[in-house]
Amino acid sequence: MAEFHLWDRTALERFAAEASSRLCEQRAEIAALQAHIEALQADLKAALAAYRRAVTAAAPPRPPGA
Repeated sequence: MAEFHLWDRTALERFAAEASSRLCEQRAEIAALQAHIEALQADLKAALAAYRRAVTAAAPPRPPGA
């Protein structure tokens, strides 16, 4: 664990600036990944719906009362 109380002010400021910058980059990356996940989920829902329609269309008709 870093002993920040031993660091000089310049080193602390540089560390804080780098950490802040990295956090901003990570937030942007997370947002992009979340958007990609949402798009994939929408694609999956559409594929499942298309599969259900295809299976239903290909199924033989049910006899009355079944």
